[in-house]
Parts: sequence; structure tokens; C-alpha cells
Amino acid sequence: MGTKGIFGVVGFGLAALLFAEPASVEWKDGERAYKAYLVPGLVAHFHPQRTERSRFGKNLAAKTEIELPAATIFSVPSAKYRQVFSSAPDRFQSPVFSDAPRGGNLRSLPGGVLLTFSEGTDVGKWAELNQRKFVRQIGKGPTWLVETPPGLTGLETARALGEDPAVLSSTPNWWIHLEPRKAPPSSAEAARLRRSWNSSKP
Repeated sequence: MGTKGIFGVVGFGLAALLFAEPASVEWKDGERAYKAYLVPGLVAHFHPQRTERSRFGKNLAAKTEIELPAATIFSVPSAKYRQVFSSAPDRFQSPVFSDAPRGGNLRSLPGGVLLTFSEGTDVGKWAELNQRKFVRQIGKGPTWLVETPPGLTGLETARALGEDPAVLSSTPNWWIHLEPRKAPPSSAEAARLRRSWNSSKP
């Protein structure tokens, strides 16, 4: 049996996560270990309707930082950020993390856990026994996306399901916003840089 996907929250629990320095989460996908860092003040919202996401932001006096068809990332005033997660949470929201302590790609948890099952597992029976709902099969292999709410529940569920002997790998379903690459300099800018470099040579 392969290595199971697991995760850990430094200072387990969201309250501890918000107070940790630096706040981070850790998980494994097979043999590889990963770590992501909480970005305080940012909240992702995954409601399928953009108008509902906009309403969520207005209720928090939040600024839209990234607007995409499937998600919106808001910058929430510090006075309301803890309130977002300490009160009854909106079921479409998630904390936002980055791949590095300062900068890097942003990632969040739209919901779901990716499970790879051992050969011969009756996945239908497994889902029934574990009261889990499959969203879809990934490709034609033994990997399935299991439904969970957005947010840290996906991390917690990935750890719990990773203990199942029928599961080879269990990892959170991350949504990742890739940083756009910088455009190459224009021909005029490239010429200016060459002149600057040539003039600085001894």
C-alpha cells in the first residue's frame, strides 16, 4: 500500500491557526510533503453565482482583490477578519494561503478531497458505508473527488480518510491562482537596457 496523504495544521484548529506565527498548514501527497502559509485578511468565496459573492464582500466592507468565474478573493478589514471565521461561517468561504511566507501563488480550499483507492475497492460500497458523496471520477483510474464543504474541513477530511485501509492517497482539493508571468520587455525597453548595460561596462 502506498503512503497516505496526510495533513497537519500548526497549532491545530482555525483559532490557533489565526494566532500562529507564521500560520501554516502542512499535508502530504504520496511521498511528497507540502506547506502553505495563511495570508491574513484574505478570504476566498466560491459561490457559483458572482452576485452572491459580491453580496458577501459588501456585507464585510471588503475589497475585491481577484475576480474569476469560479471564485472571488476579498481583502477583509482586520476588524472583521476574525469575525468571518469565528461566527457562523458562510458555507462558501475559505481562508487563503500562499506557497511561500511572503508572496507566491495563492491557494484556497473550494471543497473536496481527492482519494485514490487500492486495487479492487468497490468505491460505490465504500461511499455508502462511509456516507460520502462522489463529485466525479478523475480520469479513468481509481481516483475520485469526494464532496466536502469549502474551507479547512477539506484538510480535516483528507487526514481522516487517509487512515482508511482502502485509501492509497488522500489529499485536499486545492484551488490555486497562479501568479501571471511578467511580459517580456518591449523592443524599445530592451534597447534601453542594452544601452544601460553597455555604458556600465569598464
